[in-house]
Amino acid sequence: MTESLLPIAPGTLLAGRYEVRRELGRGGMGIVYLCRDTCGDEPVALKRLHRSDADIDPEERWWFQQEARCMASLDHPAIVKARDFGILSDSSPFLVMSVAPGRSLLSWLETRAIPWPWPYTVLHSMVDQILAGLAHAHARGVIHGDLKPTNLMLDFNGSSSVPNAYILDLGLASLVRETVRPIYEELKERSKREQLLQPRVVYGYFPAQSSGNDLIVYEEDEKTERMRFTFPRQPSGKNLCLADFFASKESGRMDVVAFHLVTMGRRASEYAHELFKRDNYADYLYFHGLSVESAEAMAELWHRHIRQELGIADNDSKNLNELFRQGYQGSRFSFGYPACPNLEDQTKLFELLDPARIDVELTEEFQLEPEQSTSAIVIHHPEARYFSID
Repeated sequence: MTESLLPIAPGTLLAGRYEVRRELGRGGMGIVYLCRDTCGDEPVALKRLHRSDADIDPEERWWFQQEARCMASLDHPAIVKARDFGILSDSSPFLVMSVAPGRSLLSWLETRAIPWPWPYTVLHSMVDQILAGLAHAHARGVIHGDLKPTNLMLDFNGSSSVPNAYILDLGLASLVRETVRPIYEELKERSKREQLLQPRVVYGYFPAQSSGNDLIVYEEDEKTERMRFTFPRQPSGKNLCLADFFASKESGRMDVVAFHLVTMGRRASEYAHELFKRDNYADYLYFHGLSVESAEAMAELWHRHIRQELGIADNDSKNLNELFRQGYQGSRFSFGYPACPNLEDQTKLFELLDPARIDVELTEEFQLEPEQSTSAIVIHHPEARYFSID
């Protein structure tokens, strides 16, 4: 287990800007310090994670940064504002917030500074302010993941007999670590133990050329036309069409197109249905999400395999975040999406790949069965990127 970082002494200057005054409190994720922002000579609260950046799970780090961005996007009197975030010289991530006056709800309750039960006016005002702050966050797509007495500040120092209430950090990182991650790990172990996910794939390369808005797929002799895909063209702008990313018939050059289909297997679909029928909706949603996203992950993995076989994988970004933003050459397009909206083209893909070999069928509505499956046409052209037709 990684040891926690040493406490920071008063007077220390952090990030070249924040002078530590004293410790305000600590929790499962880190320590909060009262600091002086030397740029504006005003007090701020700096939350520092216990561990160094190198020892933190990348997903946990990402959620910590997301929390900072989310808090910075909110503007409500009951929500403490995020002001800055980054990495300290000892590699520990930090988040800077405005200082909330008063003390935590837990502290008020433990010290009994106000005798219990509290007056109705106090309780009503506190709850009303908190709900108003949460409503503001929810309206902007931000959900608090760790609402508890230590994350609620109450200030009774004003002239009013009711407190001002403040919501502190959103707890997104701790929610992932303490709640989401254990569920995820248990689900992975169950899936392996009971073989609930059985990934399989079919794929292939075919000689091809373009003609206008059509992609012509040839037989192995590279002369006999086997089938055509007709794709829509943008009515304005760049007037893009998927066929544009292949060598034209007039060029005299033969190109190649790849198709693939991946699945997590019928057992995944059957198990999801079993959970739903037993009214086990939480486990159903967890497993359904895992199985569907696993199919997408498999599709990404096999797209990379195809890039390797085509000799273009060296162009892949070395940065994981860039890969998620198409940091590689070419793209994969699934039928039903804007650039290739005709779901009936799935029948042509089935003719080319014969997915029955991996127990995948096509419904009358041209949907893949089992549900935890996905297919795509893979285009290797360096300028092929996602686009819409509208």
